[in-house]
Amino acid sequence: MCFGIETAKGSAINVHLLFSPEDPDHVALIKRFLSELHFPFQGESYRCDPGDLVQLGKAYDKSINYERKALEAGSTLFKVNFDELRKAWKESAWVQHNTLVAVAGGSTDGTSGLKENSSFTALRREIERFANIIFSSQSQQRDFWLGKGADSVQQLTNKWGGCKPCLHGSDAHRHQKVGNPDLDRFCWIKGDLTFQSLRQACIEPEGRAFVGSEPPRGALPSQTIDQIEISNAPWLITNRVPLNPGLIAIIGARGSGKTALADLIAAGACALSSHLNSSSFIRRAAEHLADSESTLTWESGDTSSIRLRDVAMDELIDSPRVQYLSQQFVEQLCSAEGIEDELLTEIERVIFQSHSIEDRMGASSFRELLDIRSARARAAREHEEQALREASESLTTERTRKASLTGLTKQREEKFKLIEKDKTDRKALTGKGTKEWVERLEAISLAVDKLRQRVEEANAKHRALRLLKDAVVDIRKNSAPAHLRDLRKNYAEAALTEAQWKSFQLVFTGDVEPFLRQKSKLPPTAQRCCPGLPRAKSNPISKCRHPPQPAGPAS
Repeated sequence: MCFGIETAKGSAINVHLLFSPEDPDHVALIKRFLSELHFPFQGESYRCDPGDLVQLGKAYDKSINYERKALEAGSTLFKVNFDELRKAWKESAWVQHNTLVAVAGGSTDGTSGLKENSSFTALRREIERFANIIFSSQSQQRDFWLGKGADSVQQLTNKWGGCKPCLHGSDAHRHQKVGNPDLDRFCWIKGDLTFQSLRQACIEPEGRAFVGSEPPRGALPSQTIDQIEISNAPWLITNRVPLNPGLIAIIGARGSGKTALADLIAAGACALSSHLNSSSFIRRAAEHLADSESTLTWESGDTSSIRLRDVAMDELIDSPRVQYLSQQFVEQLCSAEGIEDELLTEIERVIFQSHSIEDRMGASSFRELLDIRSARARAAREHEEQALREASESLTTERTRKASLTGLTKQREEKFKLIEKDKTDRKALTGKGTKEWVERLEAISLAVDKLRQRVEEANAKHRALRLLKDAVVDIRKNSAPAHLRDLRKNYAEAALTEAQWKSFQLVFTGDVEPFLRQKSKLPPTAQRCCPGLPRAKSNPISKCRHPPQPAGPAS
């Protein structure tokens, strides 16, 4: 039919109602539904039925005398009101269940013809939202209605009620064009020749509907089984079974041989040996399978076969050509408590196989891919763990120091008390005439203690400088080259040149060797052995009889 809406090219928008023939009374129900649609002309309302269409044709052209000619004219003139059609469709549960609405998507007689007039944008969207199918053979329109164009799938759902299949009808006007579309744009529907296949195409538009010279292929011919044949099996009535290249379901009553057929297919594809147990068909029927042989014919023309008695002999089994999940294997996984090794291995295999070759980063297994993809995060975690350990150790040290502070303070106070006590006792032991000698001895003792402390500090500094110098040599000779070797080994895939790798060599920001040599040198001048000692002319102890010694940490 045609909507009473004109496109930019002067044509009405075509709309098609596709009715299911499953109901035996569908013709009568269709006529009743169409009779509810009306077209006004010259003060009269004409229904969409043969009688009123004849009257419409005669009312438009008074010269028409033949009813068939009048019916043709009335059918051409009759235009459907979109709101009326949508209202009638909503009021009939039978129509909603048995009808698919298809609207043309072209620019001549389709909704694309309204895009040049912005005032029809909302109406165009309402018409396309109401439709289940878009009649168009253009690849650009097909991509749009699959959510691969300007709008995403979510946007299509919000604006147009979801994705829609694009179909291409015959519309041939002469016999030579029947089955011979322009540019070989044939319309392919995946499914049986039933109305249900059209319904399913509306649910799965991308996988069920296609416009092109050939239908889209699924698996490669070398990966698709064409048929299975069981030879030397007199117990089997039908020994050759053709297989559909798409989805196959083995349907039958309990004990009818569903699992047996699946096991025989897996055996022919060399994928059964890992699933053999006491419940498998091959084991239970072993005495009847002595000379039987399972042969698979693939779409590419090659075959694979195996004698069923050799299925359990791994050395005779080729690499499996299919992935077989037997009923026993699935039951074992489903009955397991927690994650079993078999279940985990199968999950990992599925995840790995779902990645394209480009995304596998050269890995051959799930574990390798996991190691590659988590390497950076693992390294970052190790660095953070190291930093956390160091912070924890520092925190523990500080807490230990804080906890011992009270005890150290108490010991310090006790030491001061002991010193004061010793001073008091010493005064009690010395006489009044020896006061000058005591004071002199105390001054000399303090000076010696200070000198001894300076010597110890100089020795410690000298040792530290020598150790630091040795550490610098070790870093340059061992640690830095080892660190560079580790970098080159761990990140070899970076493919850097020899010169570029040298840029990663650990070096000191300054020239530390002259600095260390200068710091570790001894002063060239000699000092007296007892510098800094207070001297008294009247006191012979102040006259040092030691010869001058060269200055240094041990002087």
